[in-house]
Amino acid sequence: MNSEVFLKESVKYITDSYNKFRQYQSEAFEILKFFDELCKNNNITYYLAFGTMLGAVRDNSVIPWDYDIDVWVPYTMRSCLLSALEKIESDKFDWISTDKEVKYSSSCLKIFKKGYPFSAVHIDIYYLVGLPNNQKKQISHVKKLSRFKLIRKRKYHHIWFKREQGILSTCIRVFNAIVTSWINGRLLRKIENAFYSKYPLEKSKYCFSVGDPYGKTYYTSDFSGSECITLNQHEFYIPKGYKRILSIIYSDYNKYPQIQKRFDEFYKMLNVVQEREERNSKNEREYHRKHQ
Repeated sequence: MNSEVFLKESVKYITDSYNKFRQYQSEAFEILKFFDELCKNNNITYYLAFGTMLGAVRDNSVIPWDYDIDVWVPYTMRSCLLSALEKIESDKFDWISTDKEVKYSSSCLKIFKKGYPFSAVHIDIYYLVGLPNNQKKQISHVKKLSRFKLIRKRKYHHIWFKREQGILSTCIRVFNAIVTSWINGRLLRKIENAFYSKYPLEKSKYCFSVGDPYGKTYYTSDFSGSECITLNQHEFYIPKGYKRILSIIYSDYNKYPQIQKRFDEFYKMLNVVQEREERNSKNEREYHRKHQ
């Protein structure tokens, strides 16, 4: 083999990989369109979030090296959203959250495409909750909200994700089982919901999205209205204060990462979704069969 042959093989490999990645992107975007229609038909407020909003604002499309889709929904809309989801009869889409499965390992509600494990092709819905105005109380409250996320992961992660073998992994699972043994799923969900509604969003100056991967706090006023934005020739909603929100999360949000970082992110995301599709499908089927 010479360098030219290797170059051609490399280009084909990258092209094939990226085409597979775009297929996942397309599947996830179809879920987003379904969610948008569901919200519009039921008068549910939502906003594109994180990288999904960034791609819509900066590129008028999904970020080319990211397939993850995130949205925000005010916690005050939770009951309306759950009611709408419970009524859907679709052969394409389904959903999961702590309200549907108390042993769910994430604080986010996921809508997923049937035929895939929910952990592979889905959109994440993050609830927006109010925070106290006092800074010390605010920091304390955010820590408590984040602690619930950790408890769920420690207590239930092994149910949904393939268990790794080895002494260290076994010790970690035993440790997690011990430190979370004081609480059951129903009680945990009850406590979580009490904390989520402790500070009404409409009366709070600051807000937080439960499960926020960036751990940021935002100004509630930035979510007091919405704007339509076109994403892949389809109209969605973003918060009216999107510029400040994006600046809080990404600083200079119009600046693109270096090509190496973009490529690494694409390849990492491709590996994640493929691994979840291959490894977690059996785990999820077994769990649902046992709990029907």
